Amino acid sequence: MMCALLSQPFIRAVFWSMCLTVLAGALAPQADAPQLFALADKVVHTVAFGALAVVGLRAYPKHRVIVCLLLVILGGLIEVFQGYTSSRSQELADFYADIVGVVLGCFAYQLILRFRRKKRKNA
Repeated sequence: MMCALLSQPFIRAVFWSMCLTVLAGALAPQADAPQLFALADKVVHTVAFGALAVVGLRAYPKHRVIVCLLLVILGGLIEVFQGYTSSRSQELADFYADIVGVVLGCFAYQLILRFRRKKRKNA
């Protein structure tokens, strides 16, 4: 069962589902809810795109640069599209947070790979 959950087609489906979820969430109408702290919105962007990067790199390990570039483009397009919604606004800082998330996700993925290699070597 565990092997099926980690299969390439499954991970790819999870990745694209995550992309669509982030896109839908970013374009959905937003209520003026209070934030927990000043930069909470930027943290959400960073975590979302970091998670997308980790899963995307796992889904397409031979296309790392393309995955990262597509995620940066997705972040940029989201900001452009938000300018056409009534309850969202374009923010360059959000785009920067997306890029930081992708970079941190790439680092996290590299750490995961190193850990897995080290674990196999010691086994």
